[in-house]
Amino acid sequence: MSNLSDHWLDNKVGKTTYFIEEWHGTWVNITETTTEAVVNTYQDTGPVNPNQKVLVKAGANRWGLNSTGWNLSKAAADYYILHLATIYDEERFKPYLARHTDILVDQFSRYTDMAVGGELRHSRSTDGFARPLKEALRDGTVQGGRTHAWEGWYWFRSRYGVLALKWAVEAFNDGGKWGASYGGHRWGTIANTLYMFERDETTPQTFVDTCWGLQHNGGIYFNKWWNTQDVKYVLDLNQNGSYCKLWYYSSHIVQGLLPLDTIKEEMCQCYQCESC
Repeated sequence: MSNLSDHWLDNKVGKTTYFIEEWHGTWVNITETTTEAVVNTYQDTGPVNPNQKVLVKAGANRWGLNSTGWNLSKAAADYYILHLATIYDEERFKPYLARHTDILVDQFSRYTDMAVGGELRHSRSTDGFARPLKEALRDGTVQGGRTHAWEGWYWFRSRYGVLALKWAVEAFNDGGKWGASYGGHRWGTIANTLYMFERDETTPQTFVDTCWGLQHNGGIYFNKWWNTQDVKYVLDLNQNGSYCKLWYYSSHIVQGLLPLDTIKEEMCQCYQCESC
């Protein structure tokens, strides 16, 4: 694994083994082929390009994540305060929101991918899984401790691209393969969130909004790497329209862009502000 590229499949000239999936009515044929290009055809959704999203994996860890001390509650507050700001003055604040959204998309897609791979190792059985995934789980590629599974999934995703996520969604949604505390439909939803985004079926904003609300069997799903303290509280403040309280959790930069008085006078929906 030490020779892995820091990119997803880059389709370099040369022959590589891929798996081609074709739908034939009610059954699926998966064949192994050696080719210079990858073509995946689906019955109802059109072609899938395994190289659709290219994520450069750089930094202190294979997945290129922000440090474990990244302040997620502040990131959430900034995101939703900036949303408010674009309503107040779209021309001025939209670039700030776009920049922050780009950061969240980058980190959330990396994290979601890594977490999905780590969770797959908990399957009680691989019967019925796609053959490449089954082999990766049985031969130890995506097995062992969490860190080893993350590393193995990185290799697996580098080889099979978006198709690997499709197999993960199907595996998690196979209810008979998971205990109460691992995998299952909640993780199927998590994997499918990334799968749909990588197929350009959802927008970056929808992807980020969905990720904020995702939960696994043990709470907010970001807790595999980052500290999630106060994240739920911040999200509840936004949901309830308590924007004056949400403002206090945002960064000094965002607070400087949108003063608290403006929040209270123009945007906040809490009882205290509405009664003024």
